[in-house]
Amino acid sequence: MDQQSRQIMKKKVEALTDLPTLPIVVLKLNEMLRNPSTSAQDIGELLQQDLVISARTLKLVNSAYYGFPRKIASITRAIVILGFQKVRDLALTVSVMDIFNGRSDALFSPEAFWQHALTAAIATETIAGRLRSPEQKDAFMGGLLHDMGRFLLARNFSHDYAKAVRHMQENGCPLVEAERAALGFDHGLVGEWLTEKWKFPSKLVRAIRYHHSPDVAKEDTGYVYLVHAGDVIARAVDVGVEGANPISPFSRKVWKHFNINRVKLDSIIRDVLGGLRTAQDFFDLIPKR
Repeated sequence: MDQQSRQIMKKKVEALTDLPTLPIVVLKLNEMLRNPSTSAQDIGELLQQDLVISARTLKLVNSAYYGFPRKIASITRAIVILGFQKVRDLALTVSVMDIFNGRSDALFSPEAFWQHALTAAIATETIAGRLRSPEQKDAFMGGLLHDMGRFLLARNFSHDYAKAVRHMQENGCPLVEAERAALGFDHGLVGEWLTEKWKFPSKLVRAIRYHHSPDVAKEDTGYVYLVHAGDVIARAVDVGVEGANPISPFSRKVWKHFNINRVKLDSIIRDVLGGLRTAQDFFDLIPKR
């Protein structure tokens, strides 16, 4: 990639004054989860400070996706059943989808963006479960946030994004390749800068950075591979895929790492489609403009 172009764009991202910030409750939640003495009651009391986040999180907990036989009436109870990490992920899902929205235009649709992001989250979590990955607890969030750099490019640097889209349309290549050719960097790198600014865990930052180039990742490779696989499968099932953006192929390294074959892949895709059929409450969160 073009080093000069990368540095110029990084400075632009760092200088953004209108960059959406996560709600205080979610930032505090991340801090509390790093403290081993934090209790379910502590988390429940924190989330109750934001009634919108709390109510929407509970709606997801009680969705058909999790299929609990009885209604879970409190955040504290949800934590006991689902665990700290999962409830944090659901609260973050509610928050990020709320602050990253806007109107569609000829080049970018926030609604299609979040449809793909949720599909990738479900696909990544499904793959992790099927393959019994040790990264299963972080799978959903990696899938959900993997393309955040693309949202930032489209919304805050629309001229640059338009150049990449034109290159994609004229050359019939995947958008990520068009970005590299037209801009000298790709949305994975922009996503890395964004999530570093948000002080997200380094593992998540790396997965976002390398989800289109997993072969060059040096650390947290199992997690990077998982998010890459979730993205590819989400595109294969064709939910929220915009325009004429061709599907990037599975990395051979990832394919071999997970010992995937055609039969296993077909079975995983069926499971993902099954998960999508029970996830309507998640898709209902997507802002309609």
